[in-house]
Amino acid sequence: MENNLHQIRIQCLEHVPYETSGIIQYWAEVREHEFKRTLMYNNDSIPLTKNFDWLLVMGGPMSVNEEAKYGWLTKEKKLIEKAILEGKTVIGICLGGQLIADVLGARVHVSKAKEIGWHQVSLTPKAKEMELFKDVASEFMAFHWHNEMFDIPSRATAIASSTGCSNQGFIYKERVIGMQFHLELTNDSLHEMIEHHRGDIRDGKYVQTEREIVKNIQNTRACNNLIEELLNRINERSPKVIPPLEKKTKKKLI
Repeated sequence: MENNLHQIRIQCLEHVPYETSGIIQYWAEVREHEFKRTLMYNNDSIPLTKNFDWLLVMGGPMSVNEEAKYGWLTKEKKLIEKAILEGKTVIGICLGGQLIADVLGARVHVSKAKEIGWHQVSLTPKAKEMELFKDVASEFMAFHWHNEMFDIPSRATAIASSTGCSNQGFIYKERVIGMQFHLELTNDSLHEMIEHHRGDIRDGKYVQTEREIVKNIQNTRACNNLIEELLNRINERSPKVIPPLEKKTKKKLI
């Protein structure tokens, strides 16, 4: 394990079998971090916040607004809120980012354009000023598969955008991060996503064909390198002692 990193307990929430944490679990295990998975689609028991330091919230095809269809969404949102209030590091990817945004009181809605495939993501000027993104390229390639997007929560900072989606990421209180795009996908998990949602690949300005997606699958390597570097930096900055519980009100966290 790298000397400048401390061991952490990571709890990963997964919503479908084929959208896992990808390279992130490998990153954690190589560094001897504890990594546990909660399969929401199997109605696994909701983990206790005292048992983890980081909460990782993965993607999925459902909407944050489908609580009637997916009963566990309500419990999951409560867990995310509690983790944020207790000062945990919370990282959400795609649906995970949308869930965090929803908990923080922001709107999640249908995008103006569907994004599927490899598209450039641009860091915002504010993001470039952050230590987390020091020396990270202003533009980088990422994988996308969504037709909904989040608004930036109040008191959060927008960190990224793309031509097809103006809100690609945000940071709240320096320890809560929501991303619309994917950097964690491996070659295998990308093929799994295609296999399960091939019907979504239809004509659209920002929708690539399956052939285009697979042709550029080597992009996963650069994406994985980037998210591993970001995770290292987040770990360096993560508090070893959880700060006091924030005062909870009847309103949303914002």
